[in-house]
Amino acid sequence: MNDKKDAGYIIIVVTVILVALSLMGMTFLNLTSVDFTATDNYVNSLQADMAARAGLDYAIYVLKMDKYGTDTIVYNNNSYRYRGTSTLGYDENYDAYTEEWLGTGTGKIFCNATAASNDVDNNGDGVKDSKWLDAPFSLDRGLKAQYAILIEDVGESRINVNATGNVVGVAGSFVYGTGATTYDIRLQDVLTDTTAKNVIGTTTGRCGANSTPGSTGTTASQFQPRNPGGDDRPFNVLDAADICFGSYTSSTVYKSRLRNIINNETIFQSTRGSLTAYSFDSIITNTGTVSSLQMGNNYYRLNVNTSSAADLAAQFRHCVFGTETLMADQIAAHIVDYRDADDNITVYNSKYGLEVHPYINELFYATATAYHRIELINPFNRSIAIGNWKLIVNRGGTVTTYTLGTATISAAPSAANPVYFVLGDNPAVATLTTNLVVNNLSIYDYDDNGIPIEVTATLKENSNNVVIDEVYPSAYINTVSIVGLIDALIQRVQTECPTIPPGGSLMTKLNHARDELAEVPPDCDNAEPNLESFINEVDGIRGSTNPDWKACISNNADEFISRAQYILDTCEDPPSARASIGQRKIPIIERSDNWTGSSTNHTIGTTNLSFNNIRQLVIANKDIISLGELGHLLTIGYNTNYSYTLDASYATSTNYVDNAKMNLFGGTFTTISDYFTVLDPKNDTIDDDADGAIGTDTGNQTGDIDGPEIQVPGRININTASAGVLSALPGTSTNTSLGTWSALIQSKTGYSLINNIINARPFSTVGALTSVTGMSNSGMNYFGTDNVDNDGDGFIDEKDEKDLIFTSISNLITTHSNVFAVYVTARVVNSSASQAFAEKKLVAIVDRSVNPVKIRYFRWMTEW
Repeated sequence: MNDKKDAGYIIIVVTVILVALSLMGMTFLNLTSVDFTATDNYVNSLQADMAARAGLDYAIYVLKMDKYGTDTIVYNNNSYRYRGTSTLGYDENYDAYTEEWLGTGTGKIFCNATAASNDVDNNGDGVKDSKWLDAPFSLDRGLKAQYAILIEDVGESRINVNATGNVVGVAGSFVYGTGATTYDIRLQDVLTDTTAKNVIGTTTGRCGANSTPGSTGTTASQFQPRNPGGDDRPFNVLDAADICFGSYTSSTVYKSRLRNIINNETIFQSTRGSLTAYSFDSIITNTGTVSSLQMGNNYYRLNVNTSSAADLAAQFRHCVFGTETLMADQIAAHIVDYRDADDNITVYNSKYGLEVHPYINELFYATATAYHRIELINPFNRSIAIGNWKLIVNRGGTVTTYTLGTATISAAPSAANPVYFVLGDNPAVATLTTNLVVNNLSIYDYDDNGIPIEVTATLKENSNNVVIDEVYPSAYINTVSIVGLIDALIQRVQTECPTIPPGGSLMTKLNHARDELAEVPPDCDNAEPNLESFINEVDGIRGSTNPDWKACISNNADEFISRAQYILDTCEDPPSARASIGQRKIPIIERSDNWTGSSTNHTIGTTNLSFNNIRQLVIANKDIISLGELGHLLTIGYNTNYSYTLDASYATSTNYVDNAKMNLFGGTFTTISDYFTVLDPKNDTIDDDADGAIGTDTGNQTGDIDGPEIQVPGRININTASAGVLSALPGTSTNTSLGTWSALIQSKTGYSLINNIINARPFSTVGALTSVTGMSNSGMNYFGTDNVDNDGDGFIDEKDEKDLIFTSISNLITTHSNVFAVYVTARVVNSSASQAFAEKKLVAIVDRSVNPVKIRYFRWMTEW
């Protein structure tokens, strides 16, 4: 009985133990399952993290390849392959939203053609912009990693709040500098004036309490965002991040200093896409010849203000003109003389630079032996010493050389108001001026038998014995049409004899002759009878005293007959020797009609009625501030044997001096900005990146920061900038900009210059921007076509007005971008991608203006 009772207790205890063990086993199994799930989740999260970082690495790889290619040489169209596709990328000489890795749209590697077919809204704007790509590594458990990437230009497509906006004085007023630095870009056109001033000049703004930059200057930056001076407070990476990603962080959670200064959430959000705190254009190129500029497989751009003529010529030959040595040498000599402060002619490889010099404007004599004058003209704003210069006169083969005495021609008040200076055979008398007596000067253009002879006058300077200017018959006649001569005769007759019957025989003959000469080509055969009849009739009027008009014709018969006969002679055998006497048609100077004398002095004296050829030559004698200024330079120069003004490209009946200047609007000249620079942080007097190296930053020294100093902050990429950003590029004054110019052009032509620029993108070089000609002259050359003196120099539609828009912005723009926002969303999914197990998002600001590429900002995003 007791045994049975004990057995029952044993069974109960065993049962309890078994139940307990079962419960413990079940608990253990449950806990193990939870641990496995937690472990899986942790692993999945790590793998998503790894995939996101892999996506960022891939984006950085693409950015590096797009700049350096596989050969480490920048911008030379070297190809590379994108992962998982046969699509090739190229390191072209530009960055634009047409590229397959940048932004969204058709033909992109990181997205599909439309938002509807995309998978991910990476930038949080409510529109899907990216597609899933399989990561290039495998996972266990039948899973795989994917990432979606979006790259946006958040640097050079925007206005840099650290490097734009010129405000001076405690009160703060916007001024236009010189277009030399990006500070002339109009930050106030994106922000309001007051807000822009607060961003720049208040206590909390970038310039600190004193509202002025810690360092000043035009050739260098006024404000150093990477190495601030004084109490300067540049906007930093937190401001950059808030600008880029500020729509995803509530202003109640975090506001950057910039966002606080703007202090208006509506303005901040509406302008955020036009602003940046980081943008750097690298002054490097893929080729060159100057060994001191070599940087690995690449080259720095050559500084046009500090380089020697030899280096300039070598760079032009290698990168612009190829084997055209002569033009490269000539332009190099011109650059040196354009920028230096002296008036000494630069000589390089037998090519002479241009310095300020007078031109021969007019030749005049009253009689064969008296009152001979040669008028010089100085259109430059510098005085010119001509002592010991040589004046060489060739009269029909008889050469006389005169050595000029000590004299200085005064500086011109303006190019449109030049100074005239007269050489004469005797002191000034009556209305005939003489500034410097040249004893026995003779320019009489008839021989002893009264037969016309050619007269040539040559002016040579004394240091290099080069011909400064030279005049001879065809120097005059080739710049005036035969119609101009007949028009001048008609005008002369009507001016001297105003009462002549307009419908009378004499005027009818002249008008009929003009009709024939106006034919193309001039019909000299049919004009001849009318001119001969005119000559005969005038000759028959000699001695008449009544009526008044006949008396007038009689008094001026010699001149009228001489002019008519000259027209006949010119038709038969142009040019006539007589053309060397009288007013010269030089297309660089203002005309002078101040000669007086008797009516029988054999001067032609016609005014040029056929075309407007008043133009100016510019010699600055100071540093070049914009590569657009190179358009002032001639492609021809002094010679020891003849004058450059006689070069065929300088002046013909359809040409003028502007056509002999560097043409920024075509050919190889458009590549100049790729190989030359004005801003040169590598060789300035500032430690741009605060690593202790000034002007000698090799990137290899101890404590180096950001490598060699080759970054120019603030330039605008014309390929990626919005219309609003392009509009903020400066004009030539405080109140003008590319935007105001575009509006003006549109009001005149109906076409927007800025729209024309955007529609013509992408541009392979900065110089290619000049190809935007537009319709109805609504392009970059507009101010050279509008019949207005736009730059206030007294000339209309000359070449510097054609170049005006490009020159004002060429130093401030680029075709490259270096600072980008990279968005990456990554996930871990099953093999069919139907189920996601983990997801991570990150954002980064990546800067490839330095090598290796740097991540300026990184953040895991948790606010979506």
